[in-house]
Amino acid sequence: MLDIVNPMRVLSFDQSTLITGWAVFDDGEYVRHGMIDLHSQKDGSIRFTEMCFAIRDVITKYKPDQVVVEDVMYMKSAQALIVLARLQGVILGYCHIFQVPATIYLPTQWRKVLGFKQGRVTRENLKKQAIDLIRETYNLSVETDEADALCIALAHLKILEEQKNVQED
Repeated sequence: MLDIVNPMRVLSFDQSTLITGWAVFDDGEYVRHGMIDLHSQKDGSIRFTEMCFAIRDVITKYKPDQVVVEDVMYMKSAQALIVLARLQGVILGYCHIFQVPATIYLPTQWRKVLGFKQGRVTRENLKKQAIDLIRETYNLSVETDEADALCIALAHLKILEEQKNVQED
């Protein structure tokens, strides 16, 4: 449990156009997590639009005080990077419309905060570390996208806690 100064609902996303994981925390306490799974929609344009609306629905349902997302990184192709950047832009646009502050972390940033082994580690190993952390911390059985969303929120909450402790010193 984290000692959060002000009551706050954090909503985190591990966004993708195929499957987006999300997690909600109230005052540092786990509330709920889920996935928006659109991998069966083969038309990329339709899938993108449906993902945008589904993310909007999660934001409006949980009414967060802050949204946290994973930053985009070039991994497979320039086209994939462009689509992910557009999706991130949509999320940030919703945050602006709903007047919810948003924070963005590179995958390496949030993994470092949580003490993940990085460097010469496979993507599969990074995903396993996230799943294992969530299973050990919350006794939850999760898919990789949900685990990453939960870990992104945990890292953000840990950073907030560290900032609070520095301010108190």
